[in-house]
Amino acid sequence: MTLYDTRREAYPTDVQAIRSRVLEVFRSNSIVGLTADQAAERLGLSILTVRPRCSELVQMAKLEKTEITRVNASGKKARVLRPYLPAQPSLFE
Repeated sequence: MTLYDTRREAYPTDVQAIRSRVLEVFRSNSIVGLTADQAAERLGLSILTVRPRCSELVQMAKLEKTEITRVNASGKKARVLRPYLPAQPSLFE
């Protein structure tokens, strides 16, 4: 087993752990939502680590994009994300 093989085996576990931490920070801020930058700041991680996890969580339907935007550190508008909430059936229909 080479060093490359060892790193490759460890990678998914690390990504899964980070993805879980990212999702948890969004769940604990679900009322106001967060941008990827805000999540990175709260976790003390690089935006380059957190932003791809946010994209993955959106693709996995764990997070959803809102219509709200906030200015991030680079001065650009970023979409606010929140935990995905499936549509609930109406009690009155």
